[in-house]
Amino acid sequence: MKKLLTEWRKFLKESSIFDKKLIYRGMTIDTGNAALASQIRKLARGQKATISEKEAGDIIISSLKSGNVGESWTTNIDVASNFADVWDAKNRGPKLHVIFTAAVPKDFGYDPQSAEEEPDMFSDESEVRIPKGEEIEITSASVFIADKKPSKNWTKFKKVAHKPGIVRA
Repeated sequence: MKKLLTEWRKFLKESSIFDKKLIYRGMTIDTGNAALASQIRKLARGQKATISEKEAGDIIISSLKSGNVGESWTTNIDVASNFADVWDAKNRGPKLHVIFTAAVPKDFGYDPQSAEEEPDMFSDESEVRIPKGEEIEITSASVFIADKKPSKNWTKFKKVAHKPGIVRA
């Protein structure tokens, strides 16, 4: 038992899980097809859908304009939900309000306030700027499902795809 525990501790120490931070990117995506977007929302709600999680991830990733996800990410999921424009969510039509999550090395990207690229008034965004063209592996994509219950907006995002792919900033 002691040997197993020692091996497990060694594995955890050697794995890069402790060298990661979660970053989020909120955005509105136009799938170009209301029926596809509806199936993705059904999947997010846990209802029977005609598409798989893999297909939902593929649709979301392929709907990115020019295949780029953007350079401005955040370590604050509340901020990401604001950038997903959730107040415009209708739960119908071809648009999806999405939060992408990525697990990246702790030193990945940089703070634009520290680099004096933006004024301090944006410091509440907890921004992580990623150089244009940098590859990012998305660990999950979640879709906003509007409802009438009062709660934090980020809690209304439901995961639809695990590891949907690699994109560029």
